[in-house]
Amino acid sequence: MFSSFVGSQVLLTSCKVMAPFTPFFTEVLYQNMRKVCKESEDSINFCRVPEEEGKLCLWNCREMIVVHPDTDFLDDITGKLREYVLEELNVRSLVPCNHTLKYASLRAEPDFSVLGKRLGKSMGVVAKEVKAMTQGDILAFEKGRRSNYCYTLFEAD
Repeated sequence: MFSSFVGSQVLLTSCKVMAPFTPFFTEVLYQNMRKVCKESEDSINFCRVPEEEGKLCLWNCREMIVVHPDTDFLDDITGKLREYVLEELNVRSLVPCNHTLKYASLRAEPDFSVLGKRLGKSMGVVAKEVKAMTQGDILAFEKGRRSNYCYTLFEAD
């Protein structure tokens, strides 16, 4: 859990500020934090936006890294939309990156509710192989949209 009151308040305030942009993610965080922080609101959506001296609390971040595999998208964000994004997000600079695995990692998890019906008793073996997939395997699967595991053909949805 949280080791200090100040740390928990920083996380809580961050969640409140992020809520309009990532509502589902921050709701999960908020529900876990309110057990420790003794927050009275049932949902982060009912919380007041943090204020400082009567003003909306805005943080001025030095830079924002925009990660997206599509270079056309990144060109738009850092070109035509640059000034708009900088102003709306209150950041000083945008750093484009099309190397999605630089800031994230991929992991495959089988959907038991779908595959279990299809595979029956073989599900355990296939699940083990799916969980053992490397990032390269996952990328190849996404690119090719099909893969074989335990002699079973799978197509990506």
